[in-house]
Amino acid sequence: MNGIAENGIIEILSEVGNKGYIGVTINIYESLMLLSCRRMGVQYLFSGDYDLSFIENSNVHVVFDASGNRFSPTEFPEDMDSVFTGR
Repeated sequence: MNGIAENGIIEILSEVGNKGYIGVTINIYESLMLLSCRRMGVQYLFSGDYDLSFIENSNVHVVFDASGNRFSPTEFPEDMDSVFTGR
C-alpha cells in the first residue's frame, strides 16, 4: 500500500490485520482511506449528476463508482490491456 495511504493509516491497518489481511470492517476501511487520501490531495466527486468527460484527457489513475452502479455505467476501453501497458 506504499503511496496509496499515509504511513499512519498503514500502521493502523497492519496492527488490526493478520497475515496481510485487513482486520477492520469495510466502512471503517473506507473512512480511513477517504480521510487519508483527502489529506494527500486526492479530489473526490460526490454527485448523482455528473459528466465524466473531463477524465478522458486527464492524468487520472483510478476511478471508483461507489454508487453500486445506480448511476449509468462508466464506459471503459474494450482492450483493458492497453490501459495497463500503455500500448
